[in-house]
Amino acid sequence: MRRHHLACGLLAVLLPGLFVFVSADDPPPALKSPLAPDEALKTIRVPAGFAVELVAAEPHVMDPVAIAWDADGRLWVVEMGDYPDGEPGGKVKVLDDTDGDGRMDRSTVFVDRLPFPTGVFPWQGGVFVTAAPDLLYLKDTNGDGKADERWVVFTGFGEGNQQHRVNGLTWGIDNWIYGANGDSGGAIQTPARGDRPAVNISGRDFRFHPHTLALEPVSGQSQFGISFDDWGRRFLCNNRVHIRLEVLPDRYLKRNPQLAVRAVTEDIAEYGPVGARVYPISPPQERFNDFDHVGHFTAACGIHIYRGGLFPQEYEGSAFVCDAVGNLVHRCTLHPKGVSLTARRGEANREFFASTDPWCRPVNLATGPDGALYVVDYYRAVVEHPKWIPPEIQKRLDLRAGADRGRIYRVRPADAPRGPRPQLAKATGEDLVPLLAHPNGWWRDTAQRLLFERQHSAVAPALVEMATKHANPQARLRALWTLHGLGRLEPKHLITGLRDQHPGVREHALRMAEAFLSEAAVRDAVLALVDDPERRVRFQLAFTLGEMPTDRALDALARLAIRDADDAWCRTAVLSSLGGPKAPRFVALVLREDKAGFFKEVTPGKLQFIRELAAVISARGQGKEMQTFVEVLLTDDRPLRWQSAAVTGLTEGTFRGKAALPAIFGSEWSAVWPRFERVLQEAQRVVSAADEPLGVRVEAVPLLIVQPFAAAAPVYESLLDSRQPQELQLAAVQALGRRPEREALALLLKGWPSYSPGVRREVLEVVFRQRDRLPLLLDALAAGHVRP
Repeated sequence: MRRHHLACGLLAVLLPGLFVFVSADDPPPALKSPLAPDEALKTIRVPAGFAVELVAAEPHVMDPVAIAWDADGRLWVVEMGDYPDGEPGGKVKVLDDTDGDGRMDRSTVFVDRLPFPTGVFPWQGGVFVTAAPDLLYLKDTNGDGKADERWVVFTGFGEGNQQHRVNGLTWGIDNWIYGANGDSGGAIQTPARGDRPAVNISGRDFRFHPHTLALEPVSGQSQFGISFDDWGRRFLCNNRVHIRLEVLPDRYLKRNPQLAVRAVTEDIAEYGPVGARVYPISPPQERFNDFDHVGHFTAACGIHIYRGGLFPQEYEGSAFVCDAVGNLVHRCTLHPKGVSLTARRGEANREFFASTDPWCRPVNLATGPDGALYVVDYYRAVVEHPKWIPPEIQKRLDLRAGADRGRIYRVRPADAPRGPRPQLAKATGEDLVPLLAHPNGWWRDTAQRLLFERQHSAVAPALVEMATKHANPQARLRALWTLHGLGRLEPKHLITGLRDQHPGVREHALRMAEAFLSEAAVRDAVLALVDDPERRVRFQLAFTLGEMPTDRALDALARLAIRDADDAWCRTAVLSSLGGPKAPRFVALVLREDKAGFFKEVTPGKLQFIRELAAVISARGQGKEMQTFVEVLLTDDRPLRWQSAAVTGLTEGTFRGKAALPAIFGSEWSAVWPRFERVLQEAQRVVSAADEPLGVRVEAVPLLIVQPFAAAAPVYESLLDSRQPQELQLAAVQALGRRPEREALALLLKGWPSYSPGVRREVLEVVFRQRDRLPLLLDALAAGHVRP
């Protein structure tokens, strides 16, 4: 039987039974009966000291996929009742606990007949709701509990598979609302602003400004759910990657389109970034596909950073992630790793939340106003998308079994009292400001949102007091961002933030400073952070300096490159700030005199920095800029390793810019060629010298690309010899792969019979990189030179 790759995010392969593949001739799988809500509650296991409570169940909630609380603590629930193939039947409900016993006993249908809704976010007494292709705003203006105001805020989000649609509306500390792409992309239009061009979010998530309706893409693409920690770091997930961190912001990278970036996010779980092991306690389940991944993440979704202040301290800041196929919620702890983080298992050989009931399908998580962790249980038997189930088997299944059910659970410390219900809808600005220091992140987020939503500028003095004097760094940070959102942030407040004792506050103050760089005092305070002891502060500084229009920024960038070039993320941050004419100016004003001492010591990171800088300059295709770079780097007294990095980068840049070096230099090529020729002669000597260090030989191989192929071919052939170290062979394969000549590929295939498996894999990578190379491989297969 054909196997299908599991591509589920929000929901997953959900059939009880055995871990076996089902064929069309098998008898219909026997479904275990669903459990009543109180019985299902008994099947859930959490760590000692915690309790699980049922918050809501059918008939008040069915098919829930997302939740949010408004300012008065009402619980908004998104129901995807139309999944997988029904007519638009999604709903948004408002749930209430009228008797205060902790269980919702009243539900009101706010809106229905939505097409597969996925997310909700409160705003100005109404809610934003994601229901592709639209992001809607809905509001009850007459008090009957129904949405009578409805308008399309954005449209153009991709539809397709319901498991891969726009979702995850979440408040950002910068006063923007963020959303997850869901893997469907789209060209997003703003109907109320018809003059604005569509925004393409392919491969990226997005954020929008709820007042101005500005929308822009952000780095990384999450399948279902996004979350922020206390310091504004954004976390994503997809079906097999349960935790991913955004590292390189899109808004900075687009300043330098010539810069090639391999990744903008990092999969940070040290115990398995892809398909990490999970420990379900439910019976094994029948599978249609992905048998090899049993017992590992295949349906990670609903990622959530706990900031509730109610759990024991070791749980604060933990990441929780659902896996619907495993009937569980996983936890991992986060730890600094350079400018990034690393995630470690929270529980050894078990999960934080797991159920023995195979119908239990955790799909989303949230921290409530009471500080408890809320688990959204879709409670279905079959939610694998029909796309992955053969038609013959679909006929034997009830694909909607459980569509009349749904559960929401609360997890809290067993001895924790239930917190007060918020009453913030009519709170004054003076009441809201102190809540920016609340131990529960929900209160901090909501207070900031309400101040920003209402533009409570009268509280600016109280915010300034908090930003400059409060003992809690979270309060100082929130106050600064709230001042920023109210348009009341002044340079003097910002300078205080840039000098704050907490690195997280300094980092964010740098972001806010970008709008104030015309002020000399702000520029001075920004530049003073070039020697900051915290790498994340220097990392943000590297981005911010790209917004500073003075040459002093170039000197600071050089100092950052010297200190942090061996960190690939920091190196990219510096290079992002050298877009356009800044890169050649950096060479002319900073590297030529080298007052900062960049060339004083050779390190792998600095060599890579020169290589990437050269590629940026070369891709611009400006002969005079290239000539300046050559004059600075290809000099008699510059060690070969520097020159090798420079020439390698220049040649790589020509592929991005689609112009060869002679064409870029034009009439000056004959004048600069001797500099290249000298480097190439030395490179040929080095790559062939067995007594040279292997690393130096490998670094010199890419230089051969500047030589005419006929002259370089004998050297390439010698490097491909099976008696050479594999590192040299691989470097030769990669170098030949960058050459445009047909003879280069023929030379690669010539040595195929003698290659090791590792070298063969690299040769195939080179072949499949360009479509016009495939005929040569097919010819070699037909001739028997390459065996199938």
